Amino acid sequence: MTDPLSPSRSAAEDWVDELIPVELDWVDWVRRYPIPSLAVAALGGFLVGRLHGGRIVDAVSVAATEKLNESLERYTDSLTSKD
Repeated sequence: MTDPLSPSRSAAEDWVDELIPVELDWVDWVRRYPIPSLAVAALGGFLVGRLHGGRIVDAVSVAATEKLNESLERYTDSLTSKD
């Protein structure tokens, strides 16, 4: 089992590494060309949002609901355990 506090790579980082060739230093490109990099990222975000926005909102809503339920269960358990 992995330690939840240890730094781990996100799926987005893995996807970027697969998309961009290893020999291309994209961090350097972003440093040298920040405005075009921001424009490309904004366009990519816009397109992803237009194509998959509903599914993203649904997934975030489900995750937020699950976290809220877990927090409420812990809270109610702590109230009942004090009796």
